[in-house]
Amino acid sequence: MLEKLAQIERSYEELTAQISSPEFMSDMSAYPKLMKQHRSLGEIVEKYREVKKLREDLA
Repeated sequence: MLEKLAQIERSYEELTAQISSPEFMSDMSAYPKLMKQHRSLGEIVEKYREVKKLREDLA
């Protein structure tokens, strides 16, 4: 399960990099879709990072 969450975190980071690129800003047809995906992954990644931090603190 944690590996799947780590994979989601990597996808989120890649998507964040794509969103900040000038090519992305010029593609207005993809913008809403990618931003929606970024928001939904962001919620998952935020919780995963909280869990990861807690696990590190307990170790």
